[in-house]
Amino acid sequence: MDWVQVIFLSILQGVLEFLPISSSGHLILFPALLGWQDQGLALDIAVHAGSFLAIIIYFKKDIVSIVFRNSIGIDSQKNTREFLFVILATLPILIIGFVISDEFLAFLRMPKVIATATGVFGILLWWTDRTFEGSQKLDKVNAKGFLFIGLMQVIALIPGTSRSGITITAGRVLGINRTEATRFSFLLAIPTIGASIVWQGLEFINTTQVVEWNKLFIAVILSALSSWLSIALFLKFIQLIQFSWFMGYRLFLAGLTFIVL
Repeated sequence: MDWVQVIFLSILQGVLEFLPISSSGHLILFPALLGWQDQGLALDIAVHAGSFLAIIIYFKKDIVSIVFRNSIGIDSQKNTREFLFVILATLPILIIGFVISDEFLAFLRMPKVIATATGVFGILLWWTDRTFEGSQKLDKVNAKGFLFIGLMQVIALIPGTSRSGITITAGRVLGINRTEATRFSFLLAIPTIGASIVWQGLEFINTTQVVEWNKLFIAVILSALSSWLSIALFLKFIQLIQFSWFMGYRLFLAGLTFIVL
């Protein structure tokens, strides 16, 4: 794998991880469309580690508030509620991800499956954002609502779905306003991406892949920087963004995939 591929895929992962477009789908489709060899598990872990680092840094105050202040009794009721609901919404994807077979996961990574998910869930994101014009805040959502978000996140095991896209979609269905739905989607990414890195790391231990540490280090840095910028800009301009833009791009990519691959 050359430096062009490392740099391109690292920035691609960082920019798209938190946009409702699906970074995992792009990490599979783009190398295939560009005629590159698969980048391998080591680079996948590195670029996800970069995104994980970025979201930890961006939401450090929220994490301190939810976890550490709760432990010493400051604003304990509010922090305990948010902490428990993040955990509740994370459980479904952890359980399903653990029991799902490798053969089925391999099927989900097929280009036409990814293209279908890219198009279908792009339309669903746009439709729900237009249809459910709620203004509700997270503190008005009950445990069933957060469990619903968690169950919807399971669909993101299909590359092309977009983890952020499907959880924002679920939030909008519940009547949560755009900003709050997006913020919770990003908070939910912390345990989800963290668990994914651990799982991929355990899988990597059993491989014989040659590790180019210098390239992986650069991949982490580039992914972290582009992820942080993507989070900041998306949250800043969330009220101005038209989700039809994402739908249009996703339909284009889905069509291109069906034609070329």
